[in-house]
Amino acid sequence: MSPEKERAIFDRWHHWFPAETESRLLLICCEDGWYDIVCQLFEHLEPLVSGPADNVTQFRVAQVKQRFGELVVHVNHCTDEVLAALASARELSRRTCEICGNPGTLEGKRLESGRPSVLPVELRTHGECNGCDARSHK
Repeated sequence: MSPEKERAIFDRWHHWFPAETESRLLLICCEDGWYDIVCQLFEHLEPLVSGPADNVTQFRVAQVKQRFGELVVHVNHCTDEVLAALASARELSRRTCEICGNPGTLEGKRLESGRPSVLPVELRTHGECNGCDARSHK
């Protein structure tokens, strides 16, 4: 994700992430196209994990990443409602281009450069999209 969008997420939900140190490195490992999905998910989670002040300070996001063509968000506080919100965001990501955010489908495989893993993962593409040519992002 671009540094600007990461910063916007960290600034808004700063209490869910570690203090600004190197420990934030690689906490958000997906492309800009899923930025809105991540923000919508976090907006949905806010009332589920707020309440008593101690809940807000204890809830943590461990990582936001793309894995096998899906958005995966690791958190330390899982109720049935939180799990349902995470599943909903994951399902939406399956139909959304990770690069530009337009409707997409799973297609092909690529190796991720610039990510901690070099395992093959699904590439999001979408035929007639004016937003991007996902194949050029390999």
